[in-house]
Amino acid sequence: MSVIILTIVILIKVSFHPTNFLGLKNSMTLTGWQAILTAVATGGVAFAFTGFKHGVELAGEAKNIALGVPLAIVGSVLCCLVLYIGLQIAFIGALHPSELNQGWQHLSFVGDAGPFAGLAAGLGLVWLLKLLYIDAAVSPSGAGLIYMTSTSRILYAMSQLGYMPTFFSYLNKQKLPVAAIFVNFTIGMFLFIPLPGWQDMVSFLVSGMVISYAMGPIALLCLRLELPNQKRLFRLPAANILCLLAFYFCNLMCYWTGWQTLYKLAMAILIGLVFFILACFRKKLAGTPLGLKSTIWIIPYLGGLILISYLGAFGGKHIIPFGWDFLVIALFSAVILCLAVKSRAVVSAEKLTSRLVIEAA
Repeated sequence: MSVIILTIVILIKVSFHPTNFLGLKNSMTLTGWQAILTAVATGGVAFAFTGFKHGVELAGEAKNIALGVPLAIVGSVLCCLVLYIGLQIAFIGALHPSELNQGWQHLSFVGDAGPFAGLAAGLGLVWLLKLLYIDAAVSPSGAGLIYMTSTSRILYAMSQLGYMPTFFSYLNKQKLPVAAIFVNFTIGMFLFIPLPGWQDMVSFLVSGMVISYAMGPIALLCLRLELPNQKRLFRLPAANILCLLAFYFCNLMCYWTGWQTLYKLAMAILIGLVFFILACFRKKLAGTPLGLKSTIWIIPYLGGLILISYLGAFGGKHIIPFGWDFLVIALFSAVILCLAVKSRAVVSAEKLTSRLVIEAA
């Protein structure tokens, strides 16, 4: 964070041209908006905001859930928003107007050193250039450690519930799920085969993450209907509207990653389905209420999302033109959300409460 703040301050102090912001209006065309949305989903912008999910995944270890979880989620998103808006303002303002004579689409840096590194080199800020290179090597290690912690806990929990083999539950003397960590590392290495580049990897991760996030609004509405009087440490206001908007934006973000990413995600989901079927055949889920009837909506949801992507303007056949695809996804999201809520598993409040308490423990 300190490197980001320092970069913002130095670039604004050394070179800042307010007139550069006047030329941005020329990019606000349909083609320009499509390029912007593609960059948001595949260029690392959306991925940079996904850090909030670790606060949710590790919420069970929080001492004060009512304060800690909302603060971790909202705080991380707001911090990222302020930092990245600051970086964008500093970058746009630091460019010399002559570099934009042929438009933003022709902006480039010698040696493809990266936008901020190239900008620092062009301004003669050698020390900042070296600092950015060092930070580019060191910063991902922090994200890697956080992801290693959260993903290993997820695999460990799946093993405890019977969805994965029991050896994933093995803990060493330090109570770390070493088997889950090793398997996650191995799978991560193999992912470089179908996803050889950084941008391909980010697009795939974003599409998978936002689909998992889309389950949240559905779960919240179902719990509101099943446990209307349940005491909550935190209660989301205007849940019906916010859940619909959240589900819609998750589907939009997934759609923006493009057809080339979504068809690979579809294959990954099929692989996960194979593991689920194997767990059923091995009777690891015997006695566990699966509620398969309440998950029927997932088939038209994933199938429809992939079909819209195939027909859409983001790497698809362009049968659904850009602009109209927003309306199509809005109607699709509303229908699927209603279908998912209506097909929810209905159980008694006492049984559902006891189940939630057991899983939380």
